[in-house]
Amino acid sequence: MIGRILNALIPNFLRFRARQTSSESDSSYDPSVEAFIRSVEFKVDCGYRLMWKCYGLDACALGWSPRGGEASASVVYDCLTHAVYEMKVCDYAARLSLRWIRPTSRDAHDREAIRMGFKPKVDYDDVEFRDSSPSECFLMLRRLFKRHERKIRRGGDS
Repeated sequence: MIGRILNALIPNFLRFRARQTSSESDSSYDPSVEAFIRSVEFKVDCGYRLMWKCYGLDACALGWSPRGGEASASVVYDCLTHAVYEMKVCDYAARLSLRWIRPTSRDAHDREAIRMGFKPKVDYDDVEFRDSSPSECFLMLRRLFKRHERKIRRGGDS
C-alpha cells in the first residue's frame, strides 16, 4: 500500500528542484525532497503525515531505514509547497545523529517537543542530535547508503 502511494507521489516531487543561493557546502543551501529521494536512489521505504503541529497541518515525512537497523534518515516537508523543515540522519553503530531544522521552525519544534515530554536535543537512548547543515546531512546520508549497498553486494541484509 505505501509503495503504491509513494510511486504515485515521487514523480510530483521530482518536478521541484533544490533552490541554492550559493555553494552546496554553504549553510544557506536549501534542501529539497527531490535531493533526499535521489540520495537514497529512490529506495524510500516509508512515508507518513506528521502529527506534530509545529510544522503546520500539511507536514509529511519520508524515510529510509535499511534492514539490519544500522542507519536511518528522514526528511520532514510541507506536502503542498515541498519546503523542507527538518532532516535527520542516524548512524546507530557510531551513535551519531545529525539533524538540520529550518531556523524559522526551531523554536516551535523545541516548545512542542517539551510539551509532548521529549528532550528536544535527544534522538534515542540519550544520544544527542548534532546540529548540522543540510549539506552535511546529505553527505552522511550518501555515505551510509553506499555502505549499505556494499553490504548487500557482499551478501548481507537487503
